[in-house]
Amino acid sequence: MRWLRFISLLLCVELFYACSSVKITQSDAQHIVIHQESGVDSTLNAFVLSYKVKLDDKMNDTLAILKEDLFKKLPCANLNNMMADIVYDYYAEQNSPIDMAITNYGGIRVPAISKGILMVKDAYELMPFDNELVLMDIPGSVLEQFLQHTCTLGGWPVSHAQIVMDSSNHIIDVLVNGQTIQKNKLYKVGTINYIADGGDQCSFLIDMKVEKSGRLFRKQIITYWSKFKEAIPVDNSKRVRYE
Repeated sequence: MRWLRFISLLLCVELFYACSSVKITQSDAQHIVIHQESGVDSTLNAFVLSYKVKLDDKMNDTLAILKEDLFKKLPCANLNNMMADIVYDYYAEQNSPIDMAITNYGGIRVPAISKGILMVKDAYELMPFDNELVLMDIPGSVLEQFLQHTCTLGGWPVSHAQIVMDSSNHIIDVLVNGQTIQKNKLYKVGTINYIADGGDQCSFLIDMKVEKSGRLFRKQIITYWSKFKEAIPVDNSKRVRYE
């Protein structure tokens, strides 16, 4: 089973780095039982090892130096903040101003990242999914509902927003770009397609206008880390907190 997962990862990485587009025209599947008594397939072993060398070389590329440990925690922590800031930063670089950025807590797939060298494989472990960055137009009334929903789940990573909630996870106060939410205003919110498509019980967002970026979240993490090298911003502020 481990071999099968490894081969799947190899194929995904090769396709990701491929210069030309690939289109599947036909597929076939077989159920092959593998157990300890099956022995070692030398041909398969050689095939996997040849790709493993290429994969290790790509995954071990150094991107930056992190000088402070990052942690994932509810309702807020520095890794939460960084993930949302990466989304916000992408749209800032595209000269496409947004009001705020938000991503789901469950999408952060590691509990912590230790200070030191950051490599490509760290980005894959942090974000193994092919989530795409998207821009949503959300009315203030729906945005209030959205943020309350995230608080009900314990709090999600946000950028350019501050949320205060009570012990029952109900919002007491919320600011977007330093201002209170206006119900009739249309807010531009950077997020990921998983959320825009209704993931994490966000079905109320499905009818919102969505602009796809074509940019994978994981790819933007790699770009963001590479850009800052040894000065990656680490924000420990409590953007989502209890009162």
